[in-house]
Amino acid sequence: MRLRSALAVLALVLIAGGCSIASSTATLSPEAAFCDSLKDYAVAVVDLQALDDQNTIDEYKAAAQDVNEAMEAVVAAGVVMGEASVDELQGATDALVGTLTDLPQDTPVAQVRAELQAQLVAVAQARLSIGVAHCETPASASPAPATAAPAAS
Repeated sequence: MRLRSALAVLALVLIAGGCSIASSTATLSPEAAFCDSLKDYAVAVVDLQALDDQNTIDEYKAAAQDVNEAMEAVVAAGVVMGEASVDELQGATDALVGTLTDLPQDTPVAQVRAELQAQLVAVAQARLSIGVAHCETPASASPAPATAAPAAS
């Protein structure tokens, strides 16, 4: 009898624990998921901007791939939300990623950085306009100055 009581108590504890876990896992609204994807996209762009003349073309290409993957998440979240038009941001991202993807290995990094500045501004403006239209407080979309160095850790 004691074993049955112990098993019953254990089963109740497991059921109660499972219920609290299920209830604490909140599902994001489509709008919140979209805004989160925009924030992740902004982080990928900032990481790309943080690269400097000391980085390699391969590092620039890897950062471009990260931006592209973040853009795919924005597009997917925009489809789920059903309201966000990401065409302008998609076009700006495609231009940015295309520039970096097609670079020959012997391209001087300083030249790459110069070519990217206008594209980074276009990306930032498109992301900001989407964020203002669909998110409460979008993260800053201002591109960092070309001479800014990443903060020391």
